[in-house]
Amino acid sequence: MPAVDPPPSVSAQATPAQAPLAAPRLVAVVVTRNRRVQLATTLAALLASPPEILTGVVVVDNGSEDGTAALLAAQHDPRLQVVHSAGNLGGAGGFARGMAEAMARLTPDWLVLMDDDARPDPGTLAQFAAEPRDTAQAW
Repeated sequence: MPAVDPPPSVSAQATPAQAPLAAPRLVAVVVTRNRRVQLATTLAALLASPPEILTGVVVVDNGSEDGTAALLAAQHDPRLQVVHSAGNLGGAGGFARGMAEAMARLTPDWLVLMDDDARPDPGTLAQFAAEPRDTAQAW
């Protein structure tokens, strides 16, 4: 029988520690139509998150006629991106357009989708960003 070489020895050198993962680029997509008051509350809640946690907000205005356009025009946070639709795309159509715009404009790692009357509890987005992702298979 021919001689078999022993397996190569495993080096005792330590591998360099991996750098901690950066917080994910999280972008919110909000769809609205004629609900300016609810949208104002949602925007305030979202934009209260620091830019390190929430890197962008895309609002799809589905043809609102209640002053929503003026509310959005008065916002000065650079994270806010507004998509005006000439007509009502519906919820699904608004989310599809908002997700496409978010991906093209902001290249996020994650998207959070919500209607204009839904908003995360304080700290929720920060908690999401702080979760370890190096061992997670999915979130």
